[in-house]
Amino acid sequence: MVDPIRKRIVVPCDAETAFRIFAEQTANWWPLAQHSLTAGRTGNPAKSVTIEQGVGGRIYETTPEGEELHWGSVKTYEQGKILCFSWHVAEPVENQTEVEVRFEPLSPAQTQVTLEHRNWEALGERGEEARGHYNNGWVRVFEVCFGSACGMKSAAEQTTKEQ
Repeated sequence: MVDPIRKRIVVPCDAETAFRIFAEQTANWWPLAQHSLTAGRTGNPAKSVTIEQGVGGRIYETTPEGEELHWGSVKTYEQGKILCFSWHVAEPVENQTEVEVRFEPLSPAQTQVTLEHRNWEALGERGEEARGHYNNGWVRVFEVCFGSACGMKSAAEQTTKEQ
């Protein structure tokens, strides 16, 4: 069994706002120039990334040409509390991992956000290696970019890592 990735940050906003930034404003903070299929294929950033609201919603990037590239599907969508989705960027759907993001209010203006990326066994022999790449990737995407979008001054100072 390959251990899940767990990342936690404390953001200076309420849980509803943090959830909305993560799930509904993803294109505003996701680093598409480095973390997209389009960037990997062409060296250019994707145009956008979208998480459709509600269970069954698609997660996809939009290329500059308007093509939609599927990344995953929403499994749990509880506004302000939890977002869970399948994840198969650059993988066949049967090789999907799972990402769960929880939003826990600490005060009216502070929320602990926990990301867990699991089910690495779905990738077979590549699971451990993929976990290592994603562990590094989530530092930038989740801790730095999402944290900054929520108003964190320094993600490095606010982060608790469990590896």
